[in-house]
Amino acid sequence: MKKSNQRIAYKLRYIAQLICFLMLIIPLLVLEFGCNGSGKDPKATGIYESVNSGTITCWVDESVWDFMQPVFRMYDSAYKEIYPTFIKVTSREAMAQLLSGNAKVIITPRDYLKDEDSLMRAYKVERHERAIYAIDGLVFYVNKDFPLDSVTDEQLRTVFTKGDVGLKSYFPQLKKEPEFVCNDYISSEYANLNSIVLKSKTLKHMIIFKENSHLVKEFVKSNSNSIGIGYLSQVVKDDSLKCLMVSFVDSSGKYIFPHVVHQANILRKYYPYIVNHYVYILKKQRDRAFWFAMFLEREFVVQSYFNNYGIVPAYAKIRLVEE
Repeated sequence: MKKSNQRIAYKLRYIAQLICFLMLIIPLLVLEFGCNGSGKDPKATGIYESVNSGTITCWVDESVWDFMQPVFRMYDSAYKEIYPTFIKVTSREAMAQLLSGNAKVIITPRDYLKDEDSLMRAYKVERHERAIYAIDGLVFYVNKDFPLDSVTDEQLRTVFTKGDVGLKSYFPQLKKEPEFVCNDYISSEYANLNSIVLKSKTLKHMIIFKENSHLVKEFVKSNSNSIGIGYLSQVVKDDSLKCLMVSFVDSSGKYIFPHVVHQANILRKYYPYIVNHYVYILKKQRDRAFWFAMFLEREFVVQSYFNNYGIVPAYAKIRLVEE
């Protein structure tokens, strides 16, 4: 009964957040749609803005905030006459700012959600330009002494989508059913869990939700029977944790046995839950937002940083090291 009440409370919270999201962007979408007619002064659109000086504000998904800090410093150093502001928000808030036209550029590692996509179609808003600047993995991480090292893709999907099946039914060596822990309902981690792992099937398994990715990691470290849901980039530098290896059947029907969750195996597609890091821009024009996106995607020092950090740079060539 306690778990059922908690699940209902989270659903009510999500509905309330969704209503707030709709109340924020619908009036602004109407305004944006009404103002997109011909006859606008090109200078008023920012087409002629300076790309080497001025200001830029980027709304950044909390889930990638920490590991992107060195990149933001690189940008600040490279463009002395541009004064950037980076704002840490949830993934849902970042996308809401983009859809409402308040943000010229956002960073979040997910695609549009169904309700966002529906609103864009309803108000005839074109899909935004975006660039992939790095490639990550949605991982299931545990403490080093956790009794499992690997699971299958099908086992995870069954556990999440069948209310009466748990991991303990597959692995009797578990003393009790593990607790799954994830960032909030409005996080990109939860969005990717639904789209990549559940494949849009209904979640029926209990998940503990935390307010941010830091609290998820803290919970896992202090609870030996828990499994955190997050990104490789969030845990790759933490030697006290390990990522569960996941076997799966790829799109060609080939069985892929469990591999260590590592950037080389993500590049080889030996891991099933691959996540793209996106930078979205509001307008299809070569303004400061566009060149900021290109800086993330193409700048050698930035791409080298992603490679050295332990995730896959989207543009730079990397040399694979055999296991």
